[in-house]
Amino acid sequence: MGGVSFVPIEGFPGYVVSSDGDVYGPRKKLSAHPNRGGYLQVGLYNRGARHRRRVHTLVAEAFHGPRPAPDFDVDHVNRVRDDNRASNLRWRLAADNRRYGGGGKGVDNANSRLAEADVREIRRRAALGETCTDLGRNFGVTKTMVSFIVRRKSWSHI
Repeated sequence: MGGVSFVPIEGFPGYVVSSDGDVYGPRKKLSAHPNRGGYLQVGLYNRGARHRRRVHTLVAEAFHGPRPAPDFDVDHVNRVRDDNRASNLRWRLAADNRRYGGGGKGVDNANSRLAEADVREIRRRAALGETCTDLGRNFGVTKTMVSFIVRRKSWSHI
């Protein structure tokens, strides 16, 4: 298989992971399915019990060694969550990984549409009686997001 390496998965006899990001069981290649966060995961069996594992973690452990410390996560260099090739993965401090790729809080989240000043203004105007629908329209977010901001279920750190 031209340049592809295979490494056994520790703790799961008969399973291997490839440098291309594929996972194989005792009889076949496993189908990976995205979790809620968009990361691929597979089900591995050991002693009759099923264990879900993220593919990127299996690949990183196999080809880059064990997690250096508890505060490290797997980083997808190209930011594509389902690209689990060993060459696209590295261990990175969790705080840095969130700051530079999404998943962080507020403006540190790559998908954020609001600035901290916007959040403060939404809360100020909501306290004066402006509706979530109107605020959402004015700030380019949903009325649900405005409601979460006002009730501090989102942007709670501000």
